[in-house]
Amino acid sequence: VNAFLAEAKADGTINRLIEKWLGDTEPTEHPAYSRLTGENGTIHLAISVDNKPLLYQTAEGYTGFEMELLTLFGQYAGYAYDIEVVPFESIIAGISSGKYDMAASALNITPEREESVDFSDPYASFDVVMVVKDTDGQENGKTLADFENATLGIFSGSSFDALAKERFPNAQRQYYTLVPDMILAVEQGKIDGYITETTYVTAAIWEGAEIEAVEEIIDRTSAGFIFRKD
Repeated sequence: VNAFLAEAKADGTINRLIEKWLGDTEPTEHPAYSRLTGENGTIHLAISVDNKPLLYQTAEGYTGFEMELLTLFGQYAGYAYDIEVVPFESIIAGISSGKYDMAASALNITPEREESVDFSDPYASFDVVMVVKDTDGQENGKTLADFENATLGIFSGSSFDALAKERFPNAQRQYYTLVPDMILAVEQGKIDGYITETTYVTAAIWEGAEIEAVEEIIDRTSAGFIFRKD
């Protein structure tokens, strides 16, 4: 995997996929993972499909940045996939127990997770931002200092929980298991904002969400595929 990612970065494949999957409109061309020949074997792959635009499901099947990257890896190394969709919060436990060979779920690389699983080299890095209600095309004028005592939405099980505790220790936190519920909460003013990567802001705007990101960046994350430790 790391050899493939190194080549994909060097030859511009990663940048091409970023432009495709993080653009202003949702792509209509989806990865053809079902056509992989698997001459060198089949990987039992665990995925979570609530990660648009990185990995999600449509009528055509599983798609997104990660799924296309995995398809290209399958072509590169001669693997096919036996795909199992599992809840996001079960991914690491399933890998640690040996239930799956590999997992993809837009997983940020963190020291805590590296205690339980092995990550590939990062396939990309993304900005972490504060998301607020859209101001109808006008500058929202907010800075991160405005959220020191705010009510923030947190996606349960995500690395943004620890980040919120560290960066906004006095803020109240409300936890959500569904991203659409968190988006609706900020649109309705039930929370002041929520922390996420710019990737998910792109996906939500594709769907017509009335949100935008505060210009000041909170952090930057790196994501990778995961494997059983050692």
